[in-house]
Amino acid sequence: ENENNNNDGSITVEDTPKFPDCISDNSLYPLFCKVRWSTIGLQYNWTTRTYDKVNSPPVPNEVQNLFNRLKKLINLDVEPEAGLINYYRAYDTLCGHIDDAEPAMHLPIMSLSLGATCVFLMGKNTRDIEPLPLLLRSGDVLVMSGPCRKFFHGVARIIEDQIPSYLDECGDPQWDIIARHIKTAHSRININIRQVEER
Repeated sequence: ENENNNNDGSITVEDTPKFPDCISDNSLYPLFCKVRWSTIGLQYNWTTRTYDKVNSPPVPNEVQNLFNRLKKLINLDVEPEAGLINYYRAYDTLCGHIDDAEPAMHLPIMSLSLGATCVFLMGKNTRDIEPLPLLLRSGDVLVMSGPCRKFFHGVARIIEDQIPSYLDECGDPQWDIIARHIKTAHSRININIRQVEER
Protein backbone atom coordinates (compact mmCIF):
# COMPACT_ATOMS: atom_id res chain seq x y z
CA GLU A 1 0.00 0.00 0.00
CA ASN A 2 1.26 3.45 -0.86
CA GLU A 3 -0.04 6.30 1.19
CA ASN A 4 0.48 10.02 1.37
CA ASN A 5 0.13 11.64 4.77
CA ASN A 6 -1.28 15.09 4.08
CA ASN A 7 -0.67 18.15 6.26
CA ASP A 8 -4.26 18.00 7.52
CA GLY A 9 -3.72 14.48 8.92
CA SER A 10 -5.80 12.75 6.25
CA ILE A 11 -4.46 9.75 4.36
CA THR A 12 -4.77 9.28 0.62
CA VAL A 13 -4.60 5.64 -0.42
CA GLU A 14 -3.14 5.30 -3.91
CA ASP A 15 -2.86 1.56 -4.23
CA THR A 16 -5.25 -0.33 -2.02
CA PRO A 17 -4.52 -4.06 -1.71
CA LYS A 18 -7.33 -6.27 -2.94
CA PHE A 19 -9.00 -9.37 -1.60
CA PRO A 20 -7.85 -12.58 -3.29
CA ASP A 21 -9.39 -12.90 -6.76
CA CYS A 22 -11.40 -15.94 -5.68
CA ILE A 23 -13.74 -13.80 -3.54
CA SER A 24 -15.20 -12.21 -6.68
CA ASP A 25 -16.02 -15.66 -8.08
CA ASN A 26 -19.80 -16.02 -7.68
CA SER A 27 -19.49 -19.81 -7.53
CA LEU A 28 -17.69 -19.42 -4.18
CA TYR A 29 -20.30 -17.09 -2.70
CA PRO A 30 -22.13 -19.90 -0.82
CA LEU A 31 -18.86 -20.74 0.95
CA PHE A 32 -18.27 -17.10 1.81
CA CYS A 33 -21.73 -16.97 3.41
CA LYS A 34 -20.76 -19.79 5.79
CA VAL A 35 -17.77 -17.94 7.25
CA ARG A 36 -18.45 -16.95 10.87
CA TRP A 37 -15.12 -15.42 11.90
CA SER A 38 -11.55 -14.85 10.79
CA THR A 39 -8.43 -13.69 12.60
CA ILE A 40 -6.04 -10.95 11.56
CA GLY A 41 -2.60 -10.18 12.94
CA LEU A 42 -1.40 -12.57 15.63
CA GLN A 43 -3.21 -15.84 15.02
CA TYR A 44 -5.16 -17.25 17.95
CA ASN A 45 -5.29 -20.96 18.75
CA TRP A 46 -8.78 -21.62 20.13
CA THR A 47 -7.74 -24.95 21.67
CA THR A 48 -4.65 -23.84 23.59
CA ARG A 49 -5.95 -20.27 24.00
CA THR A 50 -2.59 -18.84 22.96
CA TYR A 51 -1.36 -16.47 20.25
CA ASP A 52 1.23 -17.52 17.68
CA LYS A 53 3.87 -14.79 17.91
CA VAL A 54 6.22 -16.47 15.40
CA ASN A 55 4.22 -17.47 12.30
CA SER A 56 1.57 -14.75 12.20
CA PRO A 57 1.25 -11.94 9.65
CA PRO A 58 0.87 -8.36 10.89
CA VAL A 59 -2.54 -6.74 11.12
CA PRO A 60 -3.32 -5.48 7.56
CA ASN A 61 -2.21 -1.90 6.93
CA GLU A 62 -5.76 -0.68 6.21
CA VAL A 63 -6.99 -1.97 9.57
CA GLN A 64 -3.93 -0.66 11.43
CA ASN A 65 -4.39 2.79 9.86
CA LEU A 66 -8.09 2.88 10.75
CA PHE A 67 -7.63 1.84 14.37
CA ASN A 68 -4.54 4.06 14.81
CA ARG A 69 -6.69 7.02 13.77
CA LEU A 70 -9.47 5.93 16.14
CA LYS A 71 -7.12 5.57 19.10
CA LYS A 72 -5.79 9.10 18.51
CA LEU A 73 -9.34 10.49 18.47
CA ILE A 74 -10.11 8.97 21.87
CA ASN A 75 -6.57 9.22 23.30
CA LEU A 76 -5.81 5.52 23.76
CA ASP A 77 -2.35 4.03 24.06
CA VAL A 78 -2.75 0.60 22.46
CA GLU A 79 -1.04 -1.15 19.55
CA PRO A 80 -3.21 -3.13 17.07
CA GLU A 81 -1.50 -6.55 17.26
CA ALA A 82 -4.39 -8.98 16.83
CA GLY A 83 -7.96 -8.88 15.71
CA LEU A 84 -11.06 -10.89 15.12
CA ILE A 85 -13.59 -10.28 12.36
CA ASN A 86 -17.02 -11.66 13.23
CA TYR A 87 -19.62 -12.22 10.49
CA TYR A 88 -23.25 -12.24 11.67
CA ARG A 89 -26.39 -12.98 9.69
CA ALA A 90 -29.91 -11.96 10.65
CA TYR A 91 -30.94 -13.66 13.90
CA ASP A 92 -27.41 -14.80 14.79
CA THR A 93 -26.35 -14.49 18.43
CA LEU A 94 -23.12 -14.69 20.41
CA CYS A 95 -23.25 -16.05 23.97
CA GLY A 96 -21.79 -14.10 26.86
CA HIS A 97 -18.03 -14.43 27.15
CA ILE A 98 -14.89 -12.64 28.32
CA ASP A 99 -11.90 -11.96 26.06
CA ASP A 100 -9.24 -12.95 28.56
CA ALA A 101 -6.44 -14.67 26.63
CA GLU A 102 -4.21 -11.61 26.32
CA PRO A 103 -1.45 -10.92 28.88
CA ALA A 104 -2.19 -7.18 28.43
CA MET A 105 -5.72 -7.48 29.87
CA HIS A 106 -5.60 -3.93 31.28
CA LEU A 107 -5.49 -2.54 27.73
CA PRO A 108 -8.73 -1.88 25.81
CA ILE A 109 -10.39 -3.71 22.94
CA MET A 110 -11.61 -1.44 20.13
CA SER A 111 -14.51 -2.64 18.00
CA LEU A 112 -16.06 -1.32 14.76
CA SER A 113 -19.52 -2.40 13.51
CA LEU A 114 -20.56 -2.46 9.84
CA GLY A 115 -23.91 -3.44 8.33
CA ALA A 116 -27.00 -4.39 10.32
CA THR A 117 -27.68 -3.07 13.81
CA CYS A 118 -27.20 -5.46 16.72
CA VAL A 119 -28.32 -5.64 20.32
CA PHE A 120 -25.04 -5.88 22.21
CA LEU A 121 -25.16 -7.03 25.83
CA MET A 122 -22.65 -5.55 28.28
CA GLY A 123 -22.58 -7.52 31.49
CA LYS A 124 -20.44 -7.55 34.59
CA ASN A 125 -17.86 -10.00 35.95
CA THR A 126 -20.50 -12.70 36.47
CA ARG A 127 -23.35 -14.01 34.34
CA ASP A 128 -25.67 -13.63 37.34
CA ILE A 129 -25.99 -9.86 36.85
CA GLU A 130 -28.45 -8.69 34.18
CA PRO A 131 -26.55 -7.16 31.25
CA LEU A 132 -27.10 -3.70 29.81
CA PRO A 133 -28.46 -3.85 26.21
CA LEU A 134 -26.86 -1.42 23.73
CA LEU A 135 -27.75 -0.81 20.09
CA LEU A 136 -24.64 -0.89 17.89
CA ARG A 137 -25.31 0.57 14.46
CA SER A 138 -23.17 0.55 11.34
CA GLY A 139 -20.18 2.81 11.89
CA ASP A 140 -20.35 2.65 15.69
CA VAL A 141 -17.13 2.16 17.62
CA LEU A 142 -17.19 0.44 21.00
CA VAL A 143 -14.21 0.54 23.36
CA MET A 144 -14.03 -1.94 26.22
CA SER A 145 -11.52 -0.58 28.72
CA GLY A 146 -10.98 -0.39 32.44
CA PRO A 147 -13.12 -2.79 34.51
CA CYS A 148 -15.43 -3.68 31.58
CA ARG A 149 -12.46 -5.25 29.77
CA LYS A 150 -13.06 -8.22 32.11
CA PHE A 151 -16.86 -8.21 31.86
CA PHE A 152 -19.07 -10.72 30.06
CA HIS A 153 -20.44 -9.46 26.77
CA GLY A 154 -22.29 -10.88 23.77
CA VAL A 155 -24.79 -10.27 21.00
CA ALA A 156 -28.48 -10.90 21.71
CA ARG A 157 -29.69 -10.45 18.14
CA ILE A 158 -29.09 -8.91 14.74
CA ILE A 159 -31.84 -6.53 13.63
CA GLU A 160 -32.98 -6.57 10.02
CA ASP A 161 -32.86 -2.84 9.42
CA GLN A 162 -31.86 -0.50 6.62
CA ILE A 163 -28.22 -0.93 5.62
CA PRO A 164 -26.46 2.45 5.13
CA SER A 165 -25.93 3.53 1.53
CA TYR A 166 -22.18 3.97 2.08
CA LEU A 167 -21.96 0.16 2.10
CA ASP A 168 -23.58 -0.12 -1.36
CA GLU A 169 -22.00 -1.89 -4.29
CA CYS A 170 -19.61 0.41 -6.15
CA GLY A 171 -18.57 -1.54 -9.26
CA ASP A 172 -15.52 -3.14 -7.65
CA PRO A 173 -16.26 -6.89 -7.79
CA GLN A 174 -14.11 -7.56 -4.72
CA TRP A 175 -16.10 -5.14 -2.56
CA ASP A 176 -19.44 -5.78 -4.24
CA ILE A 177 -19.65 -9.42 -3.11
CA ILE A 178 -19.28 -8.25 0.50
CA ALA A 179 -21.76 -5.40 -0.01
CA ARG A 180 -24.25 -7.82 -1.58
CA HIS A 181 -23.81 -10.20 1.35
CA ILE A 182 -24.42 -7.41 3.88
CA LYS A 183 -27.54 -6.24 2.03
CA THR A 184 -29.15 -9.56 1.09
CA ALA A 185 -28.39 -11.40 4.33
CA HIS A 186 -28.98 -8.32 6.52
CA SER A 187 -25.63 -9.19 7.99
CA ARG A 188 -23.29 -7.43 10.38
CA ILE A 189 -19.50 -7.43 10.31
CA ASN A 190 -17.63 -6.60 13.50
CA ILE A 191 -13.90 -5.89 13.48
CA ASN A 192 -12.24 -5.86 16.88
CA ILE A 193 -8.62 -5.13 17.64
CA ARG A 194 -6.50 -5.54 20.72
CA GLN A 195 -2.91 -5.41 21.96
CA VAL A 196 -1.78 -8.84 23.13
CA GLU A 197 1.56 -8.30 24.87
CA GLU A 198 2.73 -5.86 27.51
CA ARG A 199 5.13 -3.18 26.26
